[in-house]
Amino acid sequence: MPAPVCHVLIPDRRDRAIPFVVALFETFGLSVKNPHTGRITTWNDDGTQEEIAEAQAYQLIAGGHVQNTQFWKTASDDVFVSWEERADGCMLSIFLDGVSPDLAAGLVGLFTKSALTTFRGKYGETIVLTFSFQ
Repeated sequence: MPAPVCHVLIPDRRDRAIPFVVALFETFGLSVKNPHTGRITTWNDDGTQEEIAEAQAYQLIAGGHVQNTQFWKTASDDVFVSWEERADGCMLSIFLDGVSPDLAAGLVGLFTKSALTTFRGKYGETIVLTFSFQ
């Protein structure tokens, strides 16, 4: 079954966009820390999950060494998020197959609201939010 994915452009640099996303996810009870291990997880290019220390996470993200992470509701409910820094901002891919449809809809709504209110004046003529099944 295809996974629902929300793509959203945050019109800012990665080092400022990711903390904004973390704060939004926290409003839904999602944490960047795995509740089972207390660690932050990422996936490398080989498809292996790695844990990174919280103290190093911001530096690794800001430096471009980490391109994705998981946000956790419970030890078994998570949202995988990857990002790409572009000239017009930070493009996020939010994979919503790891959470309930209600939580997925709430997250998409939250990013839609941010696009229409917080960032509306910062966008040029571009696509800023899409939803697809991959």
